[in-house]
Amino acid sequence: MANEYLDALLFCDGRQGFSSGSCEECCDTNVQAIYRCQQCFNGGLLCQNCCVNHHHHLPLHQIETWDSGCFEHTTLFELGLVVQLGHGNCPSPNLKKGASSFTVIHINGLHKVLIYFCDCSTAPHAHIQLLHSGWFPVTVVLPQTCATFNILRHFHLLSLQSKLSAHQFYCALKRGTNNTGLLNLQCGGCAHDPSGTDGMKPGKLAITCPACPDPDINLPPNWEKSPQELQYLYTYFQANDANFHLKNCLNTVIDVDLGTRWSYFQGAQTEMSTCSGLAAIDHANTKNSKGLHITGVGASICTHHGFLHPLGIGNLQKGECFSNMDYIIFSTLRGYSPPSLALSYDLICQYWTKIRQCMPWLPPELWVDLDKLSVKLFLPKLHALAHKSECSVLYSLNFTPGVGCTDGEGIEWEWAEINIAANSTKEMSEGACHDTLDDLLSDKNFWKEIGLGKSLLMKLKTTQVESAKHVEQFKSFTGGLDPATV
Repeated sequence: MANEYLDALLFCDGRQGFSSGSCEECCDTNVQAIYRCQQCFNGGLLCQNCCVNHHHHLPLHQIETWDSGCFEHTTLFELGLVVQLGHGNCPSPNLKKGASSFTVIHINGLHKVLIYFCDCSTAPHAHIQLLHSGWFPVTVVLPQTCATFNILRHFHLLSLQSKLSAHQFYCALKRGTNNTGLLNLQCGGCAHDPSGTDGMKPGKLAITCPACPDPDINLPPNWEKSPQELQYLYTYFQANDANFHLKNCLNTVIDVDLGTRWSYFQGAQTEMSTCSGLAAIDHANTKNSKGLHITGVGASICTHHGFLHPLGIGNLQKGECFSNMDYIIFSTLRGYSPPSLALSYDLICQYWTKIRQCMPWLPPELWVDLDKLSVKLFLPKLHALAHKSECSVLYSLNFTPGVGCTDGEGIEWEWAEINIAANSTKEMSEGACHDTLDDLLSDKNFWKEIGLGKSLLMKLKTTQVESAKHVEQFKSFTGGLDPATV
């Protein structure tokens, strides 16, 4: 069934059988019929003139143009559509051009419009002409931006029902104007694979971090022969944590994931604490699960860049059970051989003590030879304050060379945003909950990937400034000391 739907999606992305080359409206074979509307029902391919004429009363539709074997985004503004207001919807003998960058905010996105106002002596002011047309201007003086009545009503209902902020709504509209559309199977190339969904491998649809060290992708030749003092550059940092906000209630609906283990979520898969003082440890040994099918989730991300790993999130049924975390953490290492591994986890002092005894309980494909893998263990800096001093010192990021300013708390930032969806996913069936969170996490990883260049550049500039300060402070501090003791 999934393959049939993928074929239908590809059909809609293509020319949909319109191969004659003539315009569907005027049937002229001497013009290029390369335009189609995304909103018009069953819209065929039109020439430029017919497309513009067809949309005189539909100026906020989204247009695509066929170019180099695929459809690309264009606009009615670029095709030359002129929107005239006033004069009873009849051609006006006196027209006044509006702002050159006139923008209309509509349900399907933001639109640049070439607009003319009626400038007859009896014509109302420009902002009144906009209101008469159902467009609400931002200002009454030389309006350049307006929102349709439909979008204002739509936002009002959403804000009342879901408490959506205006900023979030505006960001969604911007993406609706020219979004990438994370249709995971199609985006992952499954639609062009002869094996279809049957050949889908675990985690294949997940968006991975392009900046973390991977010997097969981004490490220089002979990196393993680099000096010992530079080996820290090739350490793979991984942050792990549990989240008890993302619960899921018991219900009678039998539902499965649309794509089990294709992206981030695991399929379905007790020890007592010797360290006190941290609330997460108490939760780890209790089952506060009355009426709940899932008490929370555990997850694993790359510490430095915040990308959730493929197969990096899974359900918890009895608090922060270490057997669940074993499965999640070692699933993220499946098929990946990092040079060295730096694990941060707020329960690391308890978690790692019996990892060798627990390894045989995992599926064989998840086994890791810990004798061949260099592993460093850390407590996130804020969480370390709640541990005993022997724990916080032994697993301190502050006392370890080669970790820079890593704090290990990045996964908490991710939870803060994902938890907004907790109220809605809590009442879903388990399959729908997994699919929804997979989609949210894929979207987060995608935008992290888009902004990674800017983010890394900003961090580099900050580090260069701080490095110069630290060098100067070090020289000042050690200037009067015997070099042999420094």
